Amino acid sequence: EKEDVDAMVEAFRRMLRIFSAPSLAPYVAAFHPATPAADATEAEISDYVRSSIRTTWHYSCTTRMGPASKETVCDPRGRVHGLSNLRVADAGLMPEVVSGNTHAACVMIGDRIGSFI
Repeated sequence: EKEDVDAMVEAFRRMLRIFSAPSLAPYVAAFHPATPAADATEAEISDYVRSSIRTTWHYSCTTRMGPASKETVCDPRGRVHGLSNLRVADAGLMPEVVSGNTHAACVMIGDRIGSFI
């Protein structure tokens, strides 16, 4: 989406300004050679953002559980709606992202879904 890329371009420009500040100079040896310079065009930064920025978070809520609807994929026992012998037992089941780290929730989900098998 264009607005997502625009937001990332702005965030990238801010990151460059922050890490180029004299007060951080002792801690920043250099940027990666592929990193666009502070005076790079919007198109150059946009190309860089599109080709190299990735999430570092654990994906979740991608196969939400709940009653069969357009917004859910699995029932509360992890069974995929409309298919037999297929379950999901990971962070995808969460209807909403937990406020803390997803690890503990994933362990609980795996244990609980495992008890249904």
